[in-house]
Order: sequence, then structure tokens, then C-alpha cells
Amino acid sequence: MKCTKLLLLIVVFLTSCAAPATPLPEPTQTLVPPTATPTPTRTPVPTATLTPAPTQIGGASGRILFSYRDEEFLGDFPELKGEINLFIANIDGTDVTPVTNGAEDYNYLQDISPDGTKVLVAAYSKYDETADLYLVELQKLDTEPTKLAEGLPSSSWNSTASWIDNERILYIGKGEAGPGMYTIAHDGTNPVNVYTNISGVQEGNPAEILAVDDSRIYWGGETRRKEGNITWVSSYAWVSSLEGAETSKLEYNGDQIRYNTIGGHNLAFSPDLTKVAWIEAATPESGPPYHNYFHVASTADLDHPDTFEVLSGGVRLTWFPDGARILVFDQFSVRKPLEYYTEYYTEHPDSSLAGSFESLYGLYEVTAAPGLPVKNYALPRELMTWESGPASATIDLYAISPDLRQILVSIYVEAPETDYEQKFGALNLETYTFDELKGFRFSNTAVRGVHWIP
Repeated sequence: MKCTKLLLLIVVFLTSCAAPATPLPEPTQTLVPPTATPTPTRTPVPTATLTPAPTQIGGASGRILFSYRDEEFLGDFPELKGEINLFIANIDGTDVTPVTNGAEDYNYLQDISPDGTKVLVAAYSKYDETADLYLVELQKLDTEPTKLAEGLPSSSWNSTASWIDNERILYIGKGEAGPGMYTIAHDGTNPVNVYTNISGVQEGNPAEILAVDDSRIYWGGETRRKEGNITWVSSYAWVSSLEGAETSKLEYNGDQIRYNTIGGHNLAFSPDLTKVAWIEAATPESGPPYHNYFHVASTADLDHPDTFEVLSGGVRLTWFPDGARILVFDQFSVRKPLEYYTEYYTEHPDSSLAGSFESLYGLYEVTAAPGLPVKNYALPRELMTWESGPASATIDLYAISPDLRQILVSIYVEAPETDYEQKFGALNLETYTFDELKGFRFSNTAVRGVHWIP
């Protein structure tokens, strides 16, 4: 017995010795590209120590990166400049840390590097037509951000810069060759023009990056038409080789694919870029409710997609990180109660959707091969949308967790003084329950502004 106890003590001692030592912080260094315009000196904001959440909810580092407006963050961070800044927090709401300090008035996240250590930020001042691109190192938040480029579109909706890998960046902006797409090293060196519109057509001007890998760029061009105070935007899909040798339209049955951003992108590429999903909008003569078509195709063969009909053309498509399923959020359908569709399809039993429309209501998922059954999350309508008189608000969906179990969302609930209040948290895709994040005033998050950190 004594020998057994002695052996156990030796095992415990050796196990404790094998625990990894806490790494020492790396010395900080400000990277300033030789060709970039120097950034204004700013007073660094004291940052909290970034530590993983005690419980790794979501399956990643347990942290999120989000955009936040000044009316919310100034109470906790009165020294911060700018109207919108980026912050990091643990998924349990602790350790909220500023990432930007108003490099310019509005600071929007563009992309996180694959290794999760660096972020691209588009910054611009109010009424500016273009933005500047900055790189921020998450492990060196006490240093100045590196200014990489100028002349990016000042849009809070579209992605105008993306990581190709941990060392190279693709962005839309102005350079020596004029407006177009450029690659650049992460330290701001070696800018290379990979596309400039020489066709003269308006939709040939890049407006957003849809997806990129080490050989291809999928991107969107826009046409704009103004009628009174309303600007109508039509988006068209293109593909270019990364070295800039070839550009072509993304076509289905001889026509260039059009998509929209109303209610979220209704075109999305799988994480490995082997498949693309998009909605083909129906003509007004086909409804109401209008019959729209959901396509999933190989990017190498767009003319032979898997197809089925859906209720709305203005949906938000989000691929799961494993590329096996697509989350479909149809906020237009939930603006009408389910009884509305029940009545319509009762009167039109010959419609192809008559027996399946309940599966396409609100929030559902399809597989990468849509011949398999659709899974509907059957969330209560009062969770997905809240309405009172002329005011209405619909949940905002952001990013699916790496473990595929949760999605970051904002929901809107009734509030006595302001009609409704925004609450931010995680929607569990297995239990259909919403857990609000607390510990910081997680509300009024900016468009496209919430992401999991790898």
C-alpha cells in the first residue's frame, strides 16, 4: 500500500512538471511600410490582458470581435476617439478590450487573418467617399496600426479587403494603376495591381470581395440608378485569376448572375470555394408569394445546379464552417405570419410549394446537395421579428461558431421607452434558445460587425 501511494505521488509530480510554461510576451514593433502615408500619432488606450474564456463555448478561442458605436462604449471607455470602434471580448462577456482608437471616425472590420492574430480595418471620416486600410495586430494592441492602402470604398456593408493567407492581402482601392484590385504584403510592401476595369461598363468596377483563395478572386460589381432620394443598386458576380491574367462573368444559363444585399447577401461561396449558392429572383408575375429559386452548384459547373423553389428572393445565405450545410434566413417571410402563407397555399394547392412552405419559413438550413430534406429551426415568430405599429425590427445574424452549434445574433424585444431594445448574444442551433451576453453593454452592434476569432 505504501508503495502504491509513493508511485501515485511520483506520477502527480511528473504531471505537474509537464505542464506548459506561460509564454513570455513578444517585444512590440510598429511596422510602417516605406510607401505608406504616416498615420497620425494617437494616445494608446490601456488594454486588458487577453485571456481565453474559462469555458470554450463555440469551439474556437472563446473570443469574439465586434464593432460598437460611441453612444454605447463611451461610458466604459471615455478616452476612445471615433464614432465606431472595434472591440474584443470573451464569449462570456468578460475582458472587453478596445482594438481600435478612432484611427478615423468610423472603423469597420474587413477580415481576420487565418491564424487569428491580425485584423484588417477600413477607416473613414463622415461623408468621405473613400476609406483607408489599416492592419492591427491583436497581440500588440499598444502599438500604432499599420496603414496599408488608401482609396477603398467607404462602405459598411461590403467587404473591400480580405486575407489571401497569413502574409498576403487583397483589397479594392486606388493605386498607381488607378481604381481596381490590388494584392499587398501584410507589412504594406509589394503592392501589385491584379485587376483594373478597362471595359467601360459600370458593373465592371469592383465594389466588394465575395471570396478569394490562392488562385481565384470572386468579386461583385455594381450599377447604381437614382430615382429621387432612392438609389437602386444591382450587383453582378465576376471571377478573376489572382495573378490578373483573366477576368470573366459568373454566368448561369448564359446570363451573368445578379444578386442583392437587401436583408443580407443572397449569394455565398462555400469555405473551400468549390460550391456557390445563390437565389434567382422571380418576376412579379409569378406571385404573390413569388416563386424564387435556390441554386447550389459547383463553381466549375454553374449551369447544372441543384435547385428548388423558395418563398423569398431577399434571403441571407451563410455557409456552415464545414461547408456541408447552408443557413438560410428569410426575414421577408417572417414579416408575415405563417397563417398568411397557409391561406395562400390552401387556395393554390397545385403550387410546387403547397406541401413544403412551412419548412421554408424564417430560419432553415439546406445541405450542399439540396435533394436532402430541409431542416427548419421553427423559431417563434416573436423571437425572429418584433413589430409595434409602424415600427418593426428583425433579428440580425452574424457568424456561426466553429463547433457549428451556435450563431451570434442580435434580437429585438419590446422596451417601454424606446419601443424595442437590441440584445446581443448566441442562439443555440440545437436547443433554439437565446442566451444574452452580459458584462458589457452589448447592443447597437454595427453592420457586419461581429465575428468569432479563430
